[in-house]
Amino acid sequence: MRRFAAAVLSVLGLLAFAGPAAAAYPDRNVTIVVPYPAGGPTDQLARVVAEKLSKKFGQNFIVENVTGGSTICSRRKKN
Repeated sequence: MRRFAAAVLSVLGLLAFAGPAAAAYPDRNVTIVVPYPAGGPTDQLARVVAEKLSKKFGQNFIVENVTGGSTICSRRKKN
């Protein structure tokens, strides 16, 4: 009985990791929102990170600067 339980748990553990591994993330452009003006150190860092992520995942990472509101981004998702 113990062997059967161990086998079932092993299979369930493998299935838990099979779903996320099979998904091709990201499957569309990714937007990195920077709550500071363009040209500053935070913007430059975000652009370097976006470039490295683009190379790693083979997907476009776009940096968008949204300023105002004391760095609180109130950007709604566009459909």
